[in-house]
Amino acid sequence: MVKAVARERRRLGSPPQGGITATDPNPFGWGPFVVLFIVGMVDRIEANLMSGVLPLVQAEWGFSDTAAGSIPTAAALAAAAVALPAGYLADRYSRTKIIAIVVLCWALATLGSGLAAGFAVFYLFRVLLAAAENIDNPAVGSLLADFYPAATRMQVYGWTRMTTYLGGVGTLLGGVIGQAFGWRAAFLLMAIPGALTAILVWRLREPQRGQIDRIMAAAGPPQAPPSGADAAVPPRHRRPARRPPHPARPRLPSAWRRRGETGPRSRRSGRRSARCWPPAPWSASPSA
Repeated sequence: MVKAVARERRRLGSPPQGGITATDPNPFGWGPFVVLFIVGMVDRIEANLMSGVLPLVQAEWGFSDTAAGSIPTAAALAAAAVALPAGYLADRYSRTKIIAIVVLCWALATLGSGLAAGFAVFYLFRVLLAAAENIDNPAVGSLLADFYPAATRMQVYGWTRMTTYLGGVGTLLGGVIGQAFGWRAAFLLMAIPGALTAILVWRLREPQRGQIDRIMAAAGPPQAPPSGADAAVPPRHRRPARRPPHPARPRLPSAWRRRGETGPRSRRSGRRSARCWPPAPWSASPSA
């Protein structure tokens, strides 16, 4: 039993031994973020390899520019088709297992691209790779929300989204490896980090859904620290805030105040008018 508990604590993404508190900005550590960052980098590098080796592939099989342009078009349509099913899977099944299986499918599709015997098979593997790459996006976003509280969530999410642009290095790698060892070597070599990343994600612990948000909600909103002169004074010795003064009332003429009236008299009836002071500019002066 002790060995099982120790093994569980050593897994990536395990909560702290003392439990999760509302004031901890990083309760699970930076391990989950690093793993998901690597997933995003492998994703984008594998997707961008095609741009670096496309002239070499086109020279070998001799397909037209129209056929070459249809590859990313078909890949985008396949990615859009699996977007909603990917969200459904992320809501109902283990997200770490989904990402691990998808990353392994990336590696296999990349390996198949390098071993393809004809353009049709190569085309099919590139479309399958694009579809598989879009399945992990809902799961990654959901894991980031459950691993990190609001204090650091946007930071790790922003760094993870940066992989979309940092992965452009795959175009350079594809061109360099393709020129040195052939375009097939670029795909075959890239399948290795994909398989290793799948093993790494498989070891990542699945967090409890919404646990951090429930803890933060139970703790209530954070209280702002005192500022200014009250910062160094204990709370029981601080003076209460002053109430705002009442608005100034209009000063009535002395003749009205002596009679105890609150407004001018009417010309016809001689009764006090219900109009408020001061009277309109066209009103006549009060009579004695």
